[in-house]
Amino acid sequence: MAASGLNDSTYDKVGKTHIKALADYAMRLMDQMKYINEHSFNNFQMKI
Repeated sequence: MAASGLNDSTYDKVGKTHIKALADYAMRLMDQMKYINEHSFNNFQMKI
């Protein structure tokens, strides 16, 4: 959660919107890794 900018005071404990925020953040990281791999001819892998 810290890497995504969420902490105890910024996430919604009742609505659980922090779960969606973390999933969105993880998907964006994966998209960026794919972009980097395509344009740098590497094959970096990220496990989440």
